[in-house]
Amino acid sequence: MKCLNCDGEQLELRNTHFTPLIKGEQVEVIVPAFVCTNCQTPLMDGEQMNYLRRSAADKYRKLHNLLTSEE
Repeated sequence: MKCLNCDGEQLELRNTHFTPLIKGEQVEVIVPAFVCTNCQTPLMDGEQMNYLRRSAADKYRKLHNLLTSEE
C-alpha cells in the first residue's frame, strides 16, 4: 500500500483518533489504522474501515442509550 498523500511506502500500524459524523453528530473513536511514516497521513484497508464504521456506530448508540452491535 502506498500513501495517497506523498506516495510514501513506509506505513506502520497505530491506534489513530478519528471523529466520524453519525446522523449529523461527530463521535470520537480510536481505531487501528496504517499511518505513513513520512507525512503521518492515516490510511485504512477495507477491514479497518468496517471496524471504524462499527466502532463509530456503537459509540453513537452508547451516547444515546441505545443497544450496541453486541447487545
